[in-house]
Amino acid sequence: MKNLKALKFLTTEDELKEVLIVGKEVVKLRRTFNQSDFKGGYIKFWRVIGPKTHRSYESDLSLEGLKEWGVITPKEI
Repeated sequence: MKNLKALKFLTTEDELKEVLIVGKEVVKLRRTFNQSDFKGGYIKFWRVIGPKTHRSYESDLSLEGLKEWGVITPKEI
């Protein structure tokens, strides 16, 4: 997870166990906001801030969105 140090510090231990980096491109993320999940909790969101050529540049994505757009992927068990 050396390419996404910010994600490591802004993510819980359990969330980190679910993901790994995809591809060779370094993707920069900035933590942006929390959204209510209507169950008493919240969903964390990150903005893709680099590189400018990334297809999700300037997008705010949840952990599931980061997986769906190929920034991160579930680990194979």
